Amino acid sequence: VFHLLADPRGGVWAGTTNGLAYVEEGVVEVFKEAQGLPASNILSLAWDEEGELWVGTDLGLARLVGGRFVIEVFAGLDPGPVTVLESTPWGLLVGQRGALFLRTEAGLTRLTLPPELARAIFVEAAVDSEGQLWIATAQDGALKYDGSRVEHLTRANGLPTEELYA
Repeated sequence: VFHLLADPRGGVWAGTTNGLAYVEEGVVEVFKEAQGLPASNILSLAWDEEGELWVGTDLGLARLVGGRFVIEVFAGLDPGPVTVLESTPWGLLVGQRGALFLRTEAGLTRLTLPPELARAIFVEAAVDSEGQLWIATAQDGALKYDGSRVEHLTRANGLPTEELYA
């Protein structure tokens, strides 16, 4: 299981290497390509500001619409692994290797990242109590986004390591 996400109805979504599982009251329903997902290897999950479920797979992004998954295609977004999804004050964060995007009603906007993060693998994201977005990378430290700029944090800023996983 790569990711767990609570459902407002009471169940839990679990992203696995063999599909997306929805578990409620001991009943498990599994979603795969036949239900509209681009792939069965689920890497990330998030609810957006409208309460819609988004799923990042190793072959792209999907959204749950009316009980079925719809593959989402945006200009600039590769049809490859979507490793991070997070609801933020600025829209849905979508992360791929070396790229971070914010999805709003207007579409997808790419965040400007420092050049040293061109190959970064983004693994986790969270919004703190002050509304700032924090993003962990597998080997390049962390990022902080305040809505206008991205700050790159490394061992030079006091991190004990640049390998972050949660």
